[in-house]
This record gives sequence, structure tokens and C-alpha cells, in this order.
Amino acid sequence: AASEALKRLVRHVNDASYRDHVIGYFIKAGSCGEWVYWGDWDHSKYTIDYSPAMTKAFRKWLIKKYEGDVDKLRKAWGDPQVDFSSAQIPSKDEREKFDFGLFWNPQKSRKVLDYYRCHSEVLAEKLIHFAKLVKRESSNEVLCGAFYGYLMCTHFLIGGQSVFKEVLKTKEVDFWASPPPYENRGVGDDAPFRFPTETLKLYGKLWISEADTRTYTSGVHNVRFGAPKTVEDSVEALKRDFAHILCTGVNGWWFEMDWGWYEHPKILEIFSKMQRIGRLSLQYPRQVTTDVAVIVDQESILSCSNDLSYLVLHRERIHELPRIGTPYDYYELDDVLKRNIGSYKMYILLNAFSLDTEERRLINERLKRNGNTLVWIYAPGLINPDVHPAIDVKNMETLTGMRFNYINGRHRLRIKINNHEDPITKG
Repeated sequence: AASEALKRLVRHVNDASYRDHVIGYFIKAGSCGEWVYWGDWDHSKYTIDYSPAMTKAFRKWLIKKYEGDVDKLRKAWGDPQVDFSSAQIPSKDEREKFDFGLFWNPQKSRKVLDYYRCHSEVLAEKLIHFAKLVKRESSNEVLCGAFYGYLMCTHFLIGGQSVFKEVLKTKEVDFWASPPPYENRGVGDDAPFRFPTETLKLYGKLWISEADTRTYTSGVHNVRFGAPKTVEDSVEALKRDFAHILCTGVNGWWFEMDWGWYEHPKILEIFSKMQRIGRLSLQYPRQVTTDVAVIVDQESILSCSNDLSYLVLHRERIHELPRIGTPYDYYELDDVLKRNIGSYKMYILLNAFSLDTEERRLINERLKRNGNTLVWIYAPGLINPDVHPAIDVKNMETLTGMRFNYINGRHRLRIKINNHEDPITKG
């Protein structure tokens, strides 16, 4: 039904007098239209998605993954009774039972891991479906995109955007967009982007930042999102968000949620100035020059709890990295290991929890050379799905050359410099 409605819309626009003024379509669904599963519920009590449609999709997904071989499914799940017609979506209790700290063991918790991958793949598949429809109905003459790539400031496994590589590969989705994270937006903060923008460039995609930058007149929106208290500070916040887009070589639009945010002569004056600078910048190269690459790994997002991903991909990314004193490029791990992206002197691996044998070989061969520095944030290489046991601190030791111990129990992860006398950290 949604496909037919979208077809009719595109055909209507194609026949309209204003068709030449339409350059593309923005596909929206879910909470705030941001192509995530609907998310306004009590997460302490409920999780999703147990609908008949999702159950049917999950069973179909399992048939494809296990090649219709029920014995493969039973062995992977450790369940001698399950089959493709009776497989159930894991319960909330099953999802919250971790095998090692905040990690699932791929050799013990395959049911949970299968579902979370399917859950995100279904959302990606539907976006690609609608984008292909738009392209086909418009003779491939328009752009198509969506709010996508929410690796920061979202419920990673529940939101449904944790499997994003298929969307990167498809030629029908031209641009990805999101507002900046809603933390770290105050005066003197950073308001970064949510997805590895350099990875998008490698795939020929555009990143568009929806700059819903608050000002001193934002009213109720002031409270949570660090809005400035004066028009002067409002101008500085707008300049920051414009400069971020300009210097990163991406794109953006301003988004005034309520009337009056930008209705001030000083704000309109700075918008006019930014327009002139923006047009001028199109005449010059806009690539970033830096020695630092920051890396996120899709597979590792699917290996651990939402809480852990939130800490290393959200908090570290938006609170700490902007203050290291140098720009950085931001990639997904595959692009760093398997493409010629140029040479960097430092690689910051935010969530390299789950690395297979080939990834470890490539890290040793391509990153550990020329005196490079590798920064491991937490539990680097703890999981290797190719060996037994899949989860073991020895997997970390062979990767990093450092010795580790595992202390069972739940602890809040805090990453702080505590030695300010070392030559590296002094000052």
C-alpha cells in the first residue's frame, strides 16, 4: 500500500508544471521520520518487534541464512527443537543475558545476535526498496535519500540502523542526513555529525547535516539542547555549525523547528555572510588534511549491549574527541582495512570489540607500521568468531601485545587521563 501511494506521488509530480523544480525525494518513516523503529515506550519494561510481520520476516531471514537446513539452525542456536516455522523472536530476558560482561558470545547467543542483525537488515531493505521505486518511477532523474546512519545518539540495536553497509553499497540512496547529536551543543561545545563522513565519500554519497541549531529565542527547546542565552552567543553557535560543515567537506541545511528562532537582524546578517562564504568555497578543494583516523566497526555494534555502544560511540565521540586539538577523518573499519585511504599516523579504534582472523591480519599488516599509534578504547579484539573460545582476553593480548585481566561484574565505564606527568599527556 505504501509503495502504491509513493508511486502515485512520484507520477503526480512528474506530470506537474513544477516538476523541473523537484531535484529529489526524502524518504521518511518511524520516530520523527528518521527511519528508525518507533521508539516512544518504556525501555525498562518492553522491547520490539514481536509483530506478525516481523516474526514472518525473521523466519524468512533464518531460512536464507541457514540455507533451509534446520540442523544448521539447531546447532547454531543450541536448540534441538527449533525449526523455521516455530522460531521465535528472542524475549527481553534473553536479550539482556550476556555471556561475558556486556558481550554476547557468538557461539552461545546466536539467537539474539541473529535477531538484531535481521532487525536492522529489514529496516535497511525497506529503505532500499522505496528508493529503488522512486528512481524507477522518475527514470533515475532525481536524487533520493533519508535520515540514516545514526551511529551516535540513538538506541543502536533497537533503533534499527546498526547494519548499514548494504545501504552504503546501493546506488539508489544518494544522500544520508541527520541532525547533530542533542548533547554537547552548548556554547564552546562541538555538535559533531553522527556517521563516518569519510566512508560516505568513498561510496559517492552526500552527507547533509540538518542544523536545527537553537538560538536564544528557541523557547521550550532551550532547556535540553544547550541553546545560547544571548543573540551574540547564538551567532557564535550558528557560525560553529556552519564552519563544521564547511571544513569537513559535507553539506547542510538550517532547520527552524518553530517560528522565530532566526528572526533577528544579527542572525540574518550572519546567514547572508555564510551564504557568500559557502558559494566561494565551491571554487576550492574542501578535503580535510589530517594525520588521525577515527574508526567505528559495524560488526562490533552487534556484539554488545546498547549501553556499551552508547559510551564508546556516543559519549567518547562527541565529548572527548572534539577536544584532542586536531581534526580527524571518520571511517567504518572495512574501509580502513580494505581500501587505499591514504596514510595516517594515528588510528583511534572506538569499538573494535569483535574482529575476525582476517581483520586482525590486516590490522597487523596495514595499521601497525611506520611508527603509527593505535589507540584502543575498550576491550579491543575480545571476540574472534573464527576461534574457540570466541570470547577470551587472550584474543586481546595477541592483537595489542598487552596483557589483560577480566573482572566479572557491572561497572560504569569511565575513560579518563589520570597521569598528567607523562610526556604525552603533560599540559
